[in-house]
Amino acid sequence: MSASQSSKSDANNSKMSFRQGSYGHSSWSRSCNCGRSTTKIKSWTDDNPERRFFRCDVLGFVSWSDDEKQCGWQKLSLLEARDELKVLKESLRAPINQQAIEEEEETKKLEEEKKKLEEEKKKLEAEKKTLEE
Repeated sequence: MSASQSSKSDANNSKMSFRQGSYGHSSWSRSCNCGRSTTKIKSWTDDNPERRFFRCDVLGFVSWSDDEKQCGWQKLSLLEARDELKVLKESLRAPINQQAIEEEEETKKLEEEKKKLEEEKKKLEAEKKTLEE
């Protein structure tokens, strides 16, 4: 193991690795029982709002990173914050979606105009050819 990593075992004998990350931050990451490394992510379910856990890409949930579950006013506040974030994200998406629709309509109009101009060009070239003969 390199100088920037060390390891320890927890009560379940799952291997934990200490990593010195870029920008000087450090963190503990858990290896799954299958031997693969895990990713620490945040839960946003109603039962476990903003609770961090280790997830294996193959097996899924490995273990909780947080010591205890939020309860009472903490849980309520986190759920309200989650719902507010959802509303804000949707309000940001609406103008973007509207802009995409408008741009698509404008593109269709321009393509139709281009087609008409190409047809007119063909007619004019045919007339020119006729006049030259």
